[in-house]
Amino acid sequence: MSSERKIVRVQYTHNDVFKIPKGLDLEDKTQVKNWGVKWNRLWIEKVDGTELMIEAESWIHNFDYKYPDIAEIVDADDEGVEYSDDEEEDK
Repeated sequence: MSSERKIVRVQYTHNDVFKIPKGLDLEDKTQVKNWGVKWNRLWIEKVDGTELMIEAESWIHNFDYKYPDIAEIVDADDEGVEYSDDEEEDK
């Protein structure tokens, strides 16, 4: 049964890499509390409270991550996205 709800799916067509400092294992919870990527920067929060910010090794300078290359409206069901009953619809 289709929910008839829609989502916006976006795609960025640029791959990038980040060099992790020698001896730091992002999967080792005794070293790293949390990590993530935002605005094409790798943010690492170590368990000792130290925070690292690592720039990407991008060969595309000034790539604008604010806007995707593709944005399209698609059926939520087709993408496997489920809405809970308490998520209100715009009135």
